[in-house]
This record gives sequence, C-alpha cells and structure tokens, in this order.
Amino acid sequence: MKCPSKKYLYLYYYKDIDEKMMLIMEQHLKECLLCSKEYAKITNFLLGFKKEEINIEESELLSIVNRVKSKAIGRLGLKERLKEKVKFFIDGLKWSFVYHPRYAVAVIGIFIIAIGLPIRNKIVFESEMAEMELELVLDLDAFEDDIFLDFYNS
Repeated sequence: MKCPSKKYLYLYYYKDIDEKMMLIMEQHLKECLLCSKEYAKITNFLLGFKKEEINIEESELLSIVNRVKSKAIGRLGLKERLKEKVKFFIDGLKWSFVYHPRYAVAVIGIFIIAIGLPIRNKIVFESEMAEMELELVLDLDAFEDDIFLDFYNS
C-alpha cells in the first residue's frame, strides 16, 4: 500500500473510516516505519487535547448558526448576499411554520382569500353581465313589439 495522507491517519485515530480501511491502515502502520512515527506524533498531539461533548440547546445552536451565516454572508458580493438573505428569510418562514402551525394556517387562509376573491368577483361579474344582456334582449323584444304594433295600428 502507498503511504496514506495525514488526513487518513487522523481518520484512523478517530476510527472514522470503514472497517476494511481500518484493517488496511493497521497493517500498513505495522509495516511502514515512517507512517508509524507520524501516527505516533499525531497520537501524542491529540492526547494533549481533552475531547469533550458539548451540550447546546437547539435555540442556542440555531443562534450560533445564524451568526456564522451572517458573518459569511457579509463577505459575499451584493448579488450573493441578496440571494442568501432571501434564502435565510424563506428558511426562517419554514421554521416558524414548523414551530407555530397557526402561522401556516393563517398563510393558507390568506392565500385562499387572495385566490378566491378574484374568482368570486369574476363569477359575480359574469352573472350580472348575463342578467344585463337578458334585460337588453327583453327590452329590445318589447321595443320591436311596440314598433310593430304602432306600425300595424297606423
């Protein structure tokens, strides 16, 4: 086996590779003196750090993520910043709908009203137009009858 990169030595240390690769790395470290020394350095270096599990509430984690995003967005160009701001706004809406279903119900209600009113107005307008046309036809018939009777009587 060709000597692995330092990245794989770190992954091997943390056991963050599949079993097959773990066996290959283990065998290589037994055979390769250079990689064994490098792995020993990495092990000694990492043992100096205490690995702790950090418990963060979801709201605090979301706050941290938002702050990091805003810092990253600040370094982008104007077009990218606008795109990220819109995406951030939409993601915020998604979260608010998940945590506050009444918002989703309100938006759906507003959407139904916004779609329903123009349709209702069109239906009402068309029915009123049909009534007016009927009145005009009836008035025209009555007018023709009056003219015909006047002509006939004279």
